[in-house]
Amino acid sequence: MIDLMATGEGRFSIGHVSSWYPSGVWYTFDQTFLPDHVMAHVRTLALHAGMRRELRYGLTADQNYEVARIFMKLDGEARSDYMFSLQLQKTYLVELIHFITRLNSAG
Repeated sequence: MIDLMATGEGRFSIGHVSSWYPSGVWYTFDQTFLPDHVMAHVRTLALHAGMRRELRYGLTADQNYEVARIFMKLDGEARSDYMFSLQLQKTYLVELIHFITRLNSAG
């Protein structure tokens, strides 16, 4: 399962629960972390969900693997002192947003 949540005050979280993360893993960010056009899209996703604060999608085994792989990369960069770590985290986060957008379009 993958969730996109608006947690209030311009903060958002994307979470994943699977056999890789049975208790769940979350990546939280605020609206200033990503470019304005990306954040506008994140807010639009919530509007398509009928103004709910949370979007939740069940995933196939392959989709769970793909999402877990992205979260592992996010986690690795969050722990890294690599000079471009923050930029990579933004890239992986946008990849998750694209993944959710595909799910939303298919549903």
